[in-house]
Amino acid sequence: MRRRGETSRGWPDRTAFSALVVVLSLLGGLAALSVAAPSASARAASSDSGSCVSAGTTGLTATMTAHSGQLIRNQVINATGCDIGIYVGPGTDSVTIAHVTVFGANEHGIFGQDTKDLTVRDSMVYGNGFATNPKVAENKAIEVVGSWHPAILRNTVINNGYGGIGIADDGPLDPGAPNPGYAHAAVGATIAGNWVANNLNDCGIVIAGYNAGVGARNNRVMDNTVIGNSPENPGGAIGQIVVAADAPETSVLYTWVTDNHIEGSLLPGIVLHSNAPGDVIANTHLQDNRISDNGAYPSTFGTPNTPDLPGNFTGISIVAEAYGMPQSPIIKQTYVGYDTVSNDWYGVWLCQTVSTVIVNLATSSVLTPVTTCAAGGS
Repeated sequence: MRRRGETSRGWPDRTAFSALVVVLSLLGGLAALSVAAPSASARAASSDSGSCVSAGTTGLTATMTAHSGQLIRNQVINATGCDIGIYVGPGTDSVTIAHVTVFGANEHGIFGQDTKDLTVRDSMVYGNGFATNPKVAENKAIEVVGSWHPAILRNTVINNGYGGIGIADDGPLDPGAPNPGYAHAAVGATIAGNWVANNLNDCGIVIAGYNAGVGARNNRVMDNTVIGNSPENPGGAIGQIVVAADAPETSVLYTWVTDNHIEGSLLPGIVLHSNAPGDVIANTHLQDNRISDNGAYPSTFGTPNTPDLPGNFTGISIVAEAYGMPQSPIIKQTYVGYDTVSNDWYGVWLCQTVSTVIVNLATSSVLTPVTTCAAGGS
């Protein structure tokens, strides 16, 4: 799935995507939010959003900003009225956020930018992202850009307004903020053991590159559960795990997506998508994932290369948008091994891919285990 702010051929803007969500809500209704208010004891230990502070040079505000080496633990962060709950800014290294609840932020519950060794673990992030800025490309509840070895572990990320967890590079386009950032790649992230469910309007987990010559590499998405709406139960919870190159001349390299459970997604369950001239996605491993009850792209949102409605429900979609542009995008050397796809039309959809290896793909109630688009793929 592509995200907001992409305006090249075939890429939807926010208005088009909002229209899609409206249609889905008419069909099945947006999933109801059911988040409990903090208890009296939790409120006593909370950090309220009585005032917002500047979140560095991002153009956003935050309820709390971290300092290097800080342990933020056992707190309830009410970020109502601020753009971010907890902001970990450039050069703020070795921060640990543990057993924290964050809710109410306009954009991100937690936002890390240009950090090293940030850990977010065993926390609850809910009810954020309902007053988003259209200039922000990645409105995830937990968003980390331009950072080295962040670890997002065993968190519950539910009932947010614009997607779940995002890892991206930083640069002239800071995906998590309206203002430009610093040119840093997204390197060595581990997203593991998280429960990501009922997050509306955008993807569950995303690894993405947005800046020319920067991009993402050596990132791992392991043992997560991602729950979205299925085609039989339409709504606003998109679901999905996505690996995407989203702007010209960027790359996403050496990504492992392993042992995840993706149940229900309005678009295909796992997506590799190389979108713009000069983009490269290479050496991606998709292994031991369980994927079921997934969707396809509406004609107003997809491209001639993607699995579109009606039908064409797809577990894994691997698409390079090489439609005559100079320096066509590339997806190469993808390994699909021991994945299980069920209750879909297609197990794996390939389009304009190179050197894909598929080993021991298991399917159940799938019409065609592997297919290629009209433009071909290998």
